[in-house]
Amino acid sequence: MELIVSNQTMVFLYSCLLGVGLGVCYDVFRILRVAFPLGTVVTFVEDIIYFAIAAVATFTFLLYFTQGQLRVYVLLGELLGFIVYYFTIGFVVIKIFKTIVSGIRFVLRGVYQIFLSPFVRLFRFVGKKFCKLFVNIGNKAKNAAARQKFNLKKKKVLLYNLNNHHSQKTKGVKRNGKGKKKKN
Repeated sequence: MELIVSNQTMVFLYSCLLGVGLGVCYDVFRILRVAFPLGTVVTFVEDIIYFAIAAVATFTFLLYFTQGQLRVYVLLGELLGFIVYYFTIGFVVIKIFKTIVSGIRFVLRGVYQIFLSPFVRLFRFVGKKFCKLFVNIGNKAKNAAARQKFNLKKKKVLLYNLNNHHSQKTKGVKRNGKGKKKKN
């Protein structure tokens, strides 16, 4: 009987270690969230991946140590190991990585300000000037087209009134109804 109790105790302690391992795995996802905040959809996908990993790890553990039988003490051991890791070592690990990520962001901001920011400002300045130039050219073209429209209307003799203008010059010539000259 003592052998069985000691075996269950060892399985419980191993399940606590599995809980610690799952806590480390969860910290990897937390570090990724701190380093690359990508939004709720990506966080949801990461959580699904984490739970799939935890499910496979628990299933494999149960197959190996309890011949696939679900034991409450195994799940409690995993939970206890995870909670102990999360609130002790996990807390410290996340603080350290937040500090490291903040330092890296500070350095990258400095590099950006020193080396890349002048080029970005230059390209923005040149881009704005080109935009103004093309807007001015477009406005001038629009105005020129509008002026051409009015210039056509200002002409005294329009193309479609050419026959009327010509008939006023030749008043002495009579025309029959079909537009041909009559011979006298």
